[in-house]
Amino acid sequence: MNHNDREHLLRERVRARGFEMRKSRGAAPPANQGEYMVFDPVTGGSLLGHRFDATLADIERWLPDE
Repeated sequence: MNHNDREHLLRERVRARGFEMRKSRGAAPPANQGEYMVFDPVTGGSLLGHRFDATLADIERWLPDE
């Protein structure tokens, strides 16, 4: 599975749990590490990758097994 397919699949899995997966838009470090964040739109808080430092592998480990 290529990177884009993997990212799309993870976005769907995260969305199915009521959260959003956001990709960094490249703001300057150290506040932004250029990767991903899992965000709760209800509370307005990040659940994983608070500094956009979660990789796709981190998100896969964070999600419960289906």
